[in-house]
Amino acid sequence: GKEVLLPYYNALGGHLYIVTVITMALAAYSLMAANDLWLAGWVTDIETLSQEDNTSRAMGYIGFSFSQFVGVLLLSAFNSFRTTKAGRVIHDQTVTHILHAPMSWYESTPSGRILSRFSGDLSLVDHHFAFIVDDLCHFSCIILAFLVVIGMIVPQIIPVLIVAMILYGFQVLAVDRTNREVKRATNTALGPVMTLVQETVNSRALIHAMGFEDYFSNRMYGLMDQWSRYNYFSCSVINAGYTFVNTLAFLISVSSACVVLFNRQQFQNPAMVGVALGYSFLLPYFLGLFSMMCQMFLVSVTSLERILQYQSKEVPSDPAWHLPGDEKLAKDKWPLVGNVKYIDMSLRYRPNLPTAVNNVNLDIIGGENVGVIGRTGAGKSTLMVALFRLVDACNGKILIDGVDISNIGLQNLRKKIAIIPQRSLMLEGNIKHNLDPFEKYDDDALQNVLVDVNLCKNKRGAEKMLRLSIGPNSSSLSAG
Repeated sequence: GKEVLLPYYNALGGHLYIVTVITMALAAYSLMAANDLWLAGWVTDIETLSQEDNTSRAMGYIGFSFSQFVGVLLLSAFNSFRTTKAGRVIHDQTVTHILHAPMSWYESTPSGRILSRFSGDLSLVDHHFAFIVDDLCHFSCIILAFLVVIGMIVPQIIPVLIVAMILYGFQVLAVDRTNREVKRATNTALGPVMTLVQETVNSRALIHAMGFEDYFSNRMYGLMDQWSRYNYFSCSVINAGYTFVNTLAFLISVSSACVVLFNRQQFQNPAMVGVALGYSFLLPYFLGLFSMMCQMFLVSVTSLERILQYQSKEVPSDPAWHLPGDEKLAKDKWPLVGNVKYIDMSLRYRPNLPTAVNNVNLDIIGGENVGVIGRTGAGKSTLMVALFRLVDACNGKILIDGVDISNIGLQNLRKKIAIIPQRSLMLEGNIKHNLDPFEKYDDDALQNVLVDVNLCKNKRGAEKMLRLSIGPNSSSLSAG
């Protein structure tokens, strides 16, 4: 629908893109038709032309051919540039939106569903849209040029062309409506496959130890069978439409040939008739390609729709990352002391769940070491969840140096607090990349940090540690 294509249309450049493409395409393929008509006229008059006339006709033919080549090349280059930019815009907007999603959304959304959107669906938008949009521009103009030339030379075929185009449009719509639903089911069936792959990779040691290989293999076979069933049906629908288009184009070609054959006395210029017949015989090939491109485009639109769902209200957003008061806090060098105070703080993870902690009152002085002891589920981690505002408190408030953290932008708040999580995250690369993934500090500052926390005795040792490679999944580090 319009709401799906409009964001991509705007990312391409909107009305300016359409006007530019139509102008360039009409210019390029008008030159193609003019080139063939020029050649036909040259062949018709060749016996009466002098050597100089033949030379001028040859130069004109070369000029038309070269101009068409340049026009087609510029059109493809322009489409490539704009579709690449549009894919980048869609990707950036989607990633930005889900990065603003709260932790509760990630906890309730299967990871395979997110991975399928950013792998299979995004790949179709990034790679397929680029050449599909370009091919649609070229093939539509080629077919239009063929139809115009055939209609000009053999006007008796115009009624057949009108009926054929109506049937062709009906076929494209029918196949699209069927295949869209099937492709949506295909993409949905890919999510459980990706989730199972991730579960298997993360738990491979336990699976081997418990002997669950057959169980996971059978689950994968079942999920792959379900995905293959939908995908096969989708391919069958597209091939059926392609067969119908070939049949329709064949009828156009036969009709053109029959009109010329039975009314040959009416045509005085055999060369022009040859151009019309040549175009009519090429028409099935290009109509088939155009139909295939239309189906691929409409299938890719389904993938675009699934990606844009992650830009919609379907994905909730965190509170504001930046607030106007953050600049004043930065000038005041907040927090100076580090006093933390919980005042009647209550928190629930979802609206329909009971409170995880209820009316907590806690006063921690800056620089003080505090230990929280309790059984599993008592709410120890919930205190940190509330402090980092991974989930906002439903009652009460938390103050840091007298400032209510609900009035602070999330980015500013979380940058001022440090935590050592229960499960560490190590990035593949070296120690330097893990300490400073955004490359904000120089090597000297990083070396001083390693010495200050007693991981190295001196800066020479710190320099060597910064270059130490961690390897994939922290494989070079001991867990002992």
